[in-house]
Amino acid sequence: MIDSRDVARLNEVVSTYDKPKVPAAFRDYFSRHHTSIQGWLSAPIMTVVGVFADLQTRAGFQGGFAEIGVHHGRFYCALATARASGWRGIAIDIFEDQHLNPDGSGKGSLQTFKNNMQRIGLDPANHTIVQSDSKIVAADRIRAAVGGDGVLIFSVDGAHTVDYTVADLELAARALHPCGVIILDDLLNPRWPGVIEGALDWLRGEQGSAYEMIAYGNNKGFIARREIASAYRSVMTDRADMPVARGDAVIFAGRPALACKFGDPAEVFKAEEAGEAPPAAAPQMLEFVRGGNGSSSLREGWAKPETHGTWSCAERASLGIPVGRHAAVRTCRIELSPFLPPGQSQHLKVLLAGREVASLALQAGSQTIDVPLAPSDVTRADTVDLTLETAQLFNPAELGLSRDTRNLGVMLKRITVSA
Repeated sequence: MIDSRDVARLNEVVSTYDKPKVPAAFRDYFSRHHTSIQGWLSAPIMTVVGVFADLQTRAGFQGGFAEIGVHHGRFYCALATARASGWRGIAIDIFEDQHLNPDGSGKGSLQTFKNNMQRIGLDPANHTIVQSDSKIVAADRIRAAVGGDGVLIFSVDGAHTVDYTVADLELAARALHPCGVIILDDLLNPRWPGVIEGALDWLRGEQGSAYEMIAYGNNKGFIARREIASAYRSVMTDRADMPVARGDAVIFAGRPALACKFGDPAEVFKAEEAGEAPPAAAPQMLEFVRGGNGSSSLREGWAKPETHGTWSCAERASLGIPVGRHAAVRTCRIELSPFLPPGQSQHLKVLLAGREVASLALQAGSQTIDVPLAPSDVTRADTVDLTLETAQLFNPAELGLSRDTRNLGVMLKRITVSA
């Protein structure tokens, strides 16, 4: 049951809501870090998360957050930074136990997830990781892990079959704070029709009939109890000075909803409006080893990541380096090693946003290349295009050096962007 006093508090906060305020760590995450973690997350989703978390904080609601289907933690880390320190979360995923994956909708890595949490600066004491099939996780276990009165924001991104979608929504509802929000991923993804079918089945069932879709867009749907859904919905579109979302009123499962395009978090959460200076541009390191956080930045011309790095296998190998439109970023440091057979030479050109910024003869062994970044490189988009162009490739098998039949250029180990 939902307490009428909680409903009144939320409505009061919404009626007087002015400029949204979010932690500096949250702005730092959506502006610089989230693109460095492999996964699927549209930045405007963080606009809604930030506003809803801010509303819940102002209303004085106590609780934590949860996610089923963590993968490498791209959305989990966003949720973790959406409220001040001490905000507790629980991550549920089968990770490497892929024999439990009924539809192949995700292949997470526990160690990569832990590495990403550490890199973002999350305190392990505030986070519980459960490597398990979500169907055997109890709601009481989730509520105990997050504390307070239950889960305030619950992300459902597990298996995408009908039965798992229904089961995960049922679990989320049992663990949810009375004024909490469920976020359902891939709601309208044509590749995963089981999600929309499961969502409709649940909303039309006994438990789900107490809930309604607040809004959907950018591949996710936001769900809350019917008594409070309109309060969350009103703050999204009723304020012309706060572009949280643009949308149309629709009917979803027989109840009101919004079909939306959510706003840019950089526009909604301006550091100046929060009375804080923009976060400093701390160094951001991309690792290109197997399981490293740099794999999502690789584009064309690369082999699969290995223990020590990733080989280029074309004369032009490209990447998208996350810079988060952060004007303070000034340097891109590239660490690599060439494949250099005895008696051979290798020349490398480095292109940034299509223009040549370095040209050098490579020596055997590991070496470092520092590339300066102009303000225009880092403020026009969340990523900057980087291309490594080698003069030639070498085939170890043809040279009698090993059985490796690939054509190899350089092994990329690490890239660091910093002020």
